[in-house]
Amino acid sequence: TMSASGGEQEGSREVVIYIDRDLDLKVCLTLAKGATVRALKEELAALDPTGLAEASSFELRAISPSLLGGPSASAEALHDDDLIPQEVSTLEICTVPSPPSPPLPPPPPAASVPPPDRAGDGPVDVALLVGTFEGLPLKEGCTVADWRRLLGSGELLGDKILYVGKLSCRIVGSSEEGSALGPALGEEALVPRRPLSMAVAGPDSLLKVLEIALRKRLGPPNEQRRPTAAAAAATAAVAALPLRAGGGDGGVEYFYMGLQGHRDTMEDRACA
Repeated sequence: TMSASGGEQEGSREVVIYIDRDLDLKVCLTLAKGATVRALKEELAALDPTGLAEASSFELRAISPSLLGGPSASAEALHDDDLIPQEVSTLEICTVPSPPSPPLPPPPPAASVPPPDRAGDGPVDVALLVGTFEGLPLKEGCTVADWRRLLGSGELLGDKILYVGKLSCRIVGSSEEGSALGPALGEEALVPRRPLSMAVAGPDSLLKVLEIALRKRLGPPNEQRRPTAAAAAATAAVAALPLRAGGGDGGVEYFYMGLQGHRDTMEDRACA
């Protein structure tokens, strides 16, 4: 527990700041009396272990405890020069709105994309919305399941990437072959290699963690190789998982509690 103004003072109080409500990621800070929004943002940026976060890269807004577990709050972001209202005890981080993007040119004619088992022998290029991270070394014959395991253990990027099961992957053709989007990659599919790239989608907070780790490992992405709007939309479309599954025999019936934590994905909590 830390102070947003350099130490605990008389009249200070604790506030909870949610980094990601879906994943229940939060931090508790001691807020000095008269602290501004800017002071609290600078304190949060200083807690980033990567050292890449900047106070100007995010905003804060107050939320009611009654909204926790529900939809995002509709309150507007607090201004940097504002004092934190005395009645506010819970806030959340929100992204700075981006300026509207110019209209995208019409996509080129669809090009053929090889099936997902054509791995090739070149390095792996990983495409996120910010661009394509080029030249990730992977052993020959690496599958999507292997790639997830290496991300989660930290062997691939140095930093452990949690919740890798929430990521979805697709093949994207190179610029020479067009920007055609291939099929979704299953766990046993080989990771595509150059001249193809692998588009990755998932929750924004998880993609940000992956982006930071890729920047540390490979440097900045090639912004000229961003996935097209159609590719990004198709990659992000993940089939909804059932909220209840079960079975049984003549003696035992089992089922999985899929409605825990207000999430829209199946959890692994089995009951019998």
